[in-house]
Amino acid sequence: MYKHCLQTSRTVGLSLAAISMIVLLPTVVLSASVSISEYGNTGYHTAHDMLQTDDGCFLLVGTTGINWRTPSKIYLLHVDAQGNQIWDRVLGSGSVTGGGIVQAQDQSFLIVGTVRAEAGDQDALLMCVDRDGNELWSNTWGSELDDYYENIVSTAEGEYYVSGNRVDPNDMPIDPGTAGYDGYPGRSNPVVAKLDGSGTVIWEQVLSSDGNVMATAIAPTEDGGLLVLARELLLPIGHSEMALYKLDVAGDVVWHKTWSEGTTGGYAIAARPDGSSFVAGILRFADDEKQDMAVWSVDAEGNVLWMQRIGDPDCIEGAQLIALSPSGGVFVGGWKSMDFNTYTDEIVVFELDASGQLLWKEEITTDKHQTFATMLATEDNTLRISGATAVPGRSFRIMLVTISLDAIEP
Repeated sequence: MYKHCLQTSRTVGLSLAAISMIVLLPTVVLSASVSISEYGNTGYHTAHDMLQTDDGCFLLVGTTGINWRTPSKIYLLHVDAQGNQIWDRVLGSGSVTGGGIVQAQDQSFLIVGTVRAEAGDQDALLMCVDRDGNELWSNTWGSELDDYYENIVSTAEGEYYVSGNRVDPNDMPIDPGTAGYDGYPGRSNPVVAKLDGSGTVIWEQVLSSDGNVMATAIAPTEDGGLLVLARELLLPIGHSEMALYKLDVAGDVVWHKTWSEGTTGGYAIAARPDGSSFVAGILRFADDEKQDMAVWSVDAEGNVLWMQRIGDPDCIEGAQLIALSPSGGVFVGGWKSMDFNTYTDEIVVFELDASGQLLWKEEITTDKHQTFATMLATEDNTLRISGATAVPGRSFRIMLVTISLDAIEP
């Protein structure tokens, strides 16, 4: 079912060859503007990032494996503009996960992720692949703690920022098996590194605190610095605060802002040329029964210019995707469900103008549970959302949602 509305005011027993023989399932066309493609029929496949290549095609990077308890591999999927699979690759040795991907100046691609080291801890992994998805080289680095790297962005100088979380498995702020806890197995703090064009670490910075803080997204700024979005997990479970850091080119913290009113969580950020940014996430106040989607407009000093809250009083909702719109506003994507115990949800996409006014909103009912990775706004006036959709047997398939903006009438 597909709904359109306007309103004014939520990631090895089989052989590797068997895993890599992924099958493109039929594309489901939900309306004139929305279609969903799924990829994968054995094991699990999740997407964590996506980019558009210079030929108009798309690369999705993520993780694949037999099940959640067996060693995983990096999964790289190449599709054309219509979502047809061109090729796929299973990459890495040992147990590895794929996080973010960018295109390098030499037209190769860099993938950041995590590898389980021989000592048993988690280290950062940077892998370079050619245009056909073949591995060229890889670098690893880490600390005595667990390092989970997930995001990568490029700079105008041909360097890269990567980010993730440094986790102390010997410091448990809460039992990781506790219902509703969505953090790491140990106290975490955001970690950011700057790499040169060959993948060598220039500097690494841990944004240390006494809390249990998780980096969720990064965005490069016009002055060569970096915005780091994070959320601090609080007790009781389900409470959190949103945090935003501005780093300069040397990795020093220029400013740090925290949103403490109510329960807030930021999951996606998009920087604008004037130094301001848009942040998408969740918001719930103490007297609210349900959480809503929220979008903040933040100036270059981290001050909130406006906040737009969008939600259904009978549902829980969360914004997890963001992309700048050509008109100066922002596209936002996320999910909507009846409650946290309902394992089906709707995909929600909307657009705000530069002042925060809602222009249109789409709700796409799939009768499935989804996770979200990336949203791209492309020159063909289309939004593409990558992620994964749950299937029976506690598994996931990669999901690619295509939304034609030409067919949407505000």
